[in-house]
Amino acid sequence: MEAAFALVAGIPSIAGDGSTALPRGNGHPVLLPARAAGGLGGLLDEMLAATAEIDGFSQQRLLRSAILHLIAAALAHGIDGDSGAAGYAETVKKRISDLDPQPGGSQLETLNRLADPRHLRGLLS
Repeated sequence: MEAAFALVAGIPSIAGDGSTALPRGNGHPVLLPARAAGGLGGLLDEMLAATAEIDGFSQQRLLRSAILHLIAAALAHGIDGDSGAAGYAETVKKRISDLDPQPGGSQLETLNRLADPRHLRGLLS
């Protein structure tokens, strides 16, 4: 949950080692350790990296939100046969196609993988 909070809030790492900084009430950040390369943590890392260079805060938030909804549907209900996950996957694809400027190269490939339920299934299983 803390990783999701950091993701939604868009808080960058201040340590430079992949750890995540979360604000505390006293204004001093709490550093969470870097996540492993696989599973949900790896998926969140992949999503953050792929969306970091998206122009426009609104575009970035809308795409991240759509991807997070797809991930949540995959975690809650699985990917196969879940119309909710399929709908979220279509929303992610639409958000990607609506990006202006349109990303290219490896960034676009990664974003398209994040919209692919099979890719999510592989990372979350």
